[in-house]
Amino acid sequence: MQAAITWALGQPLFGITPVRPLSSLIVQAENDKGDLAEQYQGAVAGLGLHTSELQGRLNFISERSLTGEKFTRALRSWLLQFKPDLCFIDPLLAYIGGDVSQQAVCSLFFRNLLNPIASETGTTFLVNHHTPKPPRDPALRNGYKGGDFTYLGAGSAELGNWPRAVITLREIEDDLYELRLPKRGTRAGMTATDEPGAPLTAVAYLRHGTAGICWQRADRVPNQTELEVQTVQAEEILSKISTPMRYGEILAITEKVLRCKRTKAGDFFTACLNQHLNHAAGFYTVKNQTVRNRPFSSAPDESVRVRAPLKGADDGRGRPAGEGVRTDTRTAKGGINEPT
Repeated sequence: MQAAITWALGQPLFGITPVRPLSSLIVQAENDKGDLAEQYQGAVAGLGLHTSELQGRLNFISERSLTGEKFTRALRSWLLQFKPDLCFIDPLLAYIGGDVSQQAVCSLFFRNLLNPIASETGTTFLVNHHTPKPPRDPALRNGYKGGDFTYLGAGSAELGNWPRAVITLREIEDDLYELRLPKRGTRAGMTATDEPGAPLTAVAYLRHGTAGICWQRADRVPNQTELEVQTVQAEEILSKISTPMRYGEILAITEKVLRCKRTKAGDFFTACLNQHLNHAAGFYTVKNQTVRNRPFSSAPDESVRVRAPLKGADDGRGRPAGEGVRTDTRTAKGGINEPT
């Protein structure tokens, strides 16, 4: 749903950018009208999108009984009617009409039934499929690497061989999901961040949105400690202070990056940001120093030993540094002190 909406508006999805606004037909078997409306409205609200330009670019078909060749005959008629650029088939198991572990069944459906329709209509198919149940043996659960993820779906190897590209999504920690492109990889254009000029990547980490039913970029990566998370967050906040800013402006940025309320933003400022800022005449600027060896100014080679503010020092808000948050005065690796 999120991909169909953003691409219909001509917008990128985690860096994957359409060449123009693309229309979509979503053919699905698992959701009623209420579920579809909730997903659509949740994605629009969560992403803050304006949908006035969506008229005619997004259509839905709910089909719960046709399979195999009967399904593809109906599918062809829908495509000729709506003429979409993209067609989402969700899920494969509802429509293939056979055992997905059998190559003959998969080849018939994909190569003999779908391929001719794609050639005739010019539609690109995006087929959603489920993964198998995880192995009971924990040692086998993380056995995939690299191109192995092409075959993550349950069934025949044809499920990975037929498509021109494969995208996988799996939960790897609590509310931390891995979006991976094992086939075609960086050619799809996915980026490591949403910042302009961000490097291409074949793996991105996502989490559930907080303001709607949508996916958002995660603010952490697997096996990351709290200290490392704070370091990444501080780097992102400091990188946005390109001109002198007042305390409230920095807190507003911090609230957005941390997705938190003002009190937590203020505590984070004291513990993780203040030591990286100069304060004069009510304005803050970034010092000539680095966090985890990443420059925020014109002095990329300057290395500074950073520690938590000493008690009694002014935190720039007229109160003693450290008030409202406990800090560990030991210097932490990477330059950001871990709250205790």
